[in-house]
Amino acid sequence: MKHLFCLLAFAFCVFTTNAQDLLVTNAGDSINCKILNKTNDEIIVEFVRDGQVKSTTLPLEYVSVVNKDFYSLEQKNNKSESATKTKHQHFSVAISSGLNIDLAAMGDETINEELRDQLINGFHIAAKAAYYFNNYIGISTSASKNYSSADIKSSSFKSNLQKSFVGAGAAFRMRLGKESLGLHLFANIEMGATFLNEKTNTSYSTITTKACSFGINETIGAELQIIKNLYLGLHIESLSSVFFTTEQTTNINGVVTTETIELELDDYIALNNLSISAGIRYAF
Repeated sequence: MKHLFCLLAFAFCVFTTNAQDLLVTNAGDSINCKILNKTNDEIIVEFVRDGQVKSTTLPLEYVSVVNKDFYSLEQKNNKSESATKTKHQHFSVAISSGLNIDLAAMGDETINEELRDQLINGFHIAAKAAYYFNNYIGISTSASKNYSSADIKSSSFKSNLQKSFVGAGAAFRMRLGKESLGLHLFANIEMGATFLNEKTNTSYSTITTKACSFGINETIGAELQIIKNLYLGLHIESLSSVFFTTEQTTNINGVVTTETIELELDDYIALNNLSISAGIRYAF
């Protein structure tokens, strides 16, 4: 009888496919089956073998655990657990704005040093988009612009300066603490084109200086999830570039001249901006 029962238990483990109930024998074997009836002495089960539904009666003295609807409950619990987990967010778009600080001298192309000093601080705005391959690494693209202006009333000098960047690169992110906390660190490093546009007015002339060069943009920050898919964060962004040539347009009393200037080594325009801003990000 024992030998017959062991063979039957083995057959259940191998050939049953559609059962919902679980039996565990005294020997520790698991049997996937469907319980049809159970008495104090025996249990009647149904199983599938060779594509056919069969049934048999087992003595309860050989069974240590009877768990009805075990597999259906297990599947339900697994689905419930999966539903509570946060879905991996592949796409991300963000905007930020804040303070811009020029850390490097812009050269001596501006005709008034006091004017240059006022152009150090300004306003920063940026937009970013990213695609993440997993929870840590992705690719990103961004566009940013820094504005600053100055007005020297005693000398009738006015100037507006714009520094822009457009590029693409790598994106990184990491969750801090538990998922329910919603706190993340992120970083981006991108390469692209940097543009300079400065317009200076005096009482008798207008000078417009334009330049374009290669730049590197780096961003680090932290963000907190405020509602589903929406994050609020602090962004620190650095933009570095060097301009070797400029295009200068001069308007003196209506006479306009334009020339391309190849700068000497000592006159290279170094750009090193630091921006601190608050941003909002939507991920999906």
